[in-house]
Amino acid sequence: MTSTVTLGGREFRVVDMGRRTVLLDHYLMRLIRATGIDRVMPMDGDGADTYLARLQSALIDSGRAHELIAGYLLPVGMTEREWTPDIAREVARHVALCDTEADREQVMTLALEVSIGFFRRALRSLNSFPSFLPGERSAIERPSTAAH
Repeated sequence: MTSTVTLGGREFRVVDMGRRTVLLDHYLMRLIRATGIDRVMPMDGDGADTYLARLQSALIDSGRAHELIAGYLLPVGMTEREWTPDIAREVARHVALCDTEADREQVMTLALEVSIGFFRRALRSLNSFPSFLPGERSAIERPSTAAH
């Protein structure tokens, strides 16, 4: 995404994903699940363009694209640490009510950029998961040996 975006006459700064808070991270994960884009899997024969178009369609069809986009935008002058779900709701309301052709096109572009970002993060996370031998369990799955 570009570093600043103007929608409906208001200027927003794109969230620095390297500086996002746990609260923002959980908000985005929850919305990604709510939109269903986490369940859009590549199909046999899908090229990258076809798959991204299906991701974008699922995001738009969910009726929550404006909410997810709002999770990536901050009012100019606000830091990632100042972000709250209330800020996201206010930004989402603003995005949803944009009514010019230029704004609608910008929102569609942002929806595509969110989809591309999700696609890239999903690929990175798939590559970063350790593979375990059958029957081997991670430290999280192993029962604690400490006495209770």
